[in-house]
Amino acid sequence: MSFVPLKFGVEIELLLGHKAGTAPFASWENLAVTLSRLLARAGVRNHVAKKSVAETYQEWSLMREVTIPDDPVHARYAVELVSPVFDAGGSQWVADVEAIFAVLDAARMQIHASDRCSTHVHVSTHPHALGETAAMHLAEAVLYYEAALDALVPAHRQTATAAGTASYWSHSNRASHMFSGIESVSPHVMPTTTIEGYVRHCHAEHKAGRAVPLPLSLSANTGHEIPLDTCLDIVRTCYDLRAFSMDQVMNWMAAGTVYGRARRMATDFVRGKVFKWNFESLYRHGSNTKSSSSSSSSKPARPHRDGTVEFRLPPGSVQASDVGLWVSLAATFVAGALAMEGRQIRSPAGTGATLGELRDLLEHGQEALGWQDLGLLQDMLNGVQ
Repeated sequence: MSFVPLKFGVEIELLLGHKAGTAPFASWENLAVTLSRLLARAGVRNHVAKKSVAETYQEWSLMREVTIPDDPVHARYAVELVSPVFDAGGSQWVADVEAIFAVLDAARMQIHASDRCSTHVHVSTHPHALGETAAMHLAEAVLYYEAALDALVPAHRQTATAAGTASYWSHSNRASHMFSGIESVSPHVMPTTTIEGYVRHCHAEHKAGRAVPLPLSLSANTGHEIPLDTCLDIVRTCYDLRAFSMDQVMNWMAAGTVYGRARRMATDFVRGKVFKWNFESLYRHGSNTKSSSSSSSSKPARPHRDGTVEFRLPPGSVQASDVGLWVSLAATFVAGALAMEGRQIRSPAGTGATLGELRDLLEHGQEALGWQDLGLLQDMLNGVQ
């Protein structure tokens, strides 16, 4: 099996307050400056991010997490710790994460568990960015292994319906409008639509600046489920025809959604930050300045992250081992999908992968990364029925 070199960065969302018997923090800034100073003393290079300064990801940055409301009455504030870029084959990231949580445990700070918090992992290939063929194989794996991955996370992060998840910021990629649009196109535009015909129609509409309508099932919020094999066929057809890139396939938003209407979008667009897997940063053209800011409008300016895929499914982390678990899951999944090149994607019954198949994929990823074992992931897989 070929070696798959990966780099990654992790974003850790925390709701922090003060421990009982200690003085509360006066503001978010007060907490952030205190934490930054303590981390520096522990040998963790970091800074408090500034809105006007672009991040270079050379050291940890402390950012305000605007998607999680502060609770000033109880002096609790939302902080996002954004890591530097790490080599998946190295160990510095483990030392840093352990040091961060050791500081939090020893300081007067208290981590408050919250369903609003999540852990995001950005993964990229090295030294070259992920190519379109590899991105297609990863997209297929994301769809095929979705239910098995859901079994590894708490219920509030799992897919509630094909129209979305319990978390607004972690929708199923099967809710991408590239898949749901077939419901509105087939009966009204071309009743005998083939997958190829549907993709060509969507391509023509997008080039003409027209939106593909939302299906009635979504407009009425009744939920729907596009068959898995149909989704997989659409991914492969978009790739074969070079009609849409994988960020468009996996992170497509309809202009007719509440978000699209609020921003007066005339045509459908990419918005990766609301999906479990965000492909938006793979491509320069994928981002839309009206639709890519989502939760980051008040965060510091960031250079465009070309070449990364973001895994947004994991819940918040309250200890170092949580972060290690989600980083390991993201890295081995991506490495396994790239190493197997779609050879394990099969859906004759349309049910998706079993946990056993997911374990096989992660083991392939572990070998491709050059890791000795799955570590914490092994215990997690053993504990899931």
